Amino acid sequence: MSKEVSVVIVTRNRPVLAIQAVASILACDHENFEVVVVDQGDVPLELSADPRLRLLRSEPGLCRGRNQGISSARFDRIGCTDDDCVAPRDWVTRIAEVLEPDRAGLVFGNVCAGEAGDGLIPAHINQQASSARTPWQRNRIEGMGACMALRRSAWVELGGFDEYLGTGAPLPAGDETDFAIRALVAGWEVRTDPRLELVHLGERQRDELADLTSSYWRGTGAVFAKFLRLRPGPALFSLTGLGLRWLYGGGSHVARSTEAARLARLTSFLHGFRLGFTTPLQEGCFSAPDGLQRRVAPPGGE
Repeated sequence: MSKEVSVVIVTRNRPVLAIQAVASILACDHENFEVVVVDQGDVPLELSADPRLRLLRSEPGLCRGRNQGISSARFDRIGCTDDDCVAPRDWVTRIAEVLEPDRAGLVFGNVCAGEAGDGLIPAHINQQASSARTPWQRNRIEGMGACMALRRSAWVELGGFDEYLGTGAPLPAGDETDFAIRALVAGWEVRTDPRLELVHLGERQRDELADLTSSYWRGTGAVFAKFLRLRPGPALFSLTGLGLRWLYGGGSHVARSTEAARLARLTSFLHGFRLGFTTPLQEGCFSAPDGLQRRVAPPGGE
């Protein structure tokens, strides 16, 4: 029997890409799934009618949109992707497969770069599957929110995504890393699985990269400060690994960066780290920037 899956896509002011992303999901060959699109655009998105498709509206904020979409989802197995991605026909089936272990709360897949012009398309490739079951093992797990699967029951237990993090929030990055850390703290397994894979089309121009990198490291700094507040021992161990990667490159583009660029990353990280220590926490999440409550409902939808 087919495992039911809900796919959640948050979109804002990218109608052409969003329509393409939704069409690729609806073309998947899984037997029983739904697509929940959360539109945050200035002009309402128009999508072709499909019985598997629901279109919601929300205020801006990636994690706010994810929380609203997952709150409305009908099924426990959830796939999340972005409005500038295209999924292969077996993507929904892969979501059902990679979440098969009972305590698999979050799984990151591969994000492959599509064809780019003069800019750069962010991507992340895991060559082999890996698993972390405790906060001490967090360094085993890396991934992008553009391709991830999670259990709605884990999302409910954790109180949703932290709406202080992610695109459109005060700290516009680090949201998926934060969710992974909190899942590990709560006893859920977090995995990477290269069987789950899609294509990212979101090209960034060269003059955008400095701001993008600064945002990423500022969000990462805040997440690790929170991790230190929640679990000091594992956080210090993970920070040591992160520091070594920054110092020696760790196989990333950091190794090819200029000294000035590496210092800029460190400055952004420390800025975020300070914010992560001074921002109040409520049940593992930073206090919502506007006082709104996260919309977390029991499994089965509202």
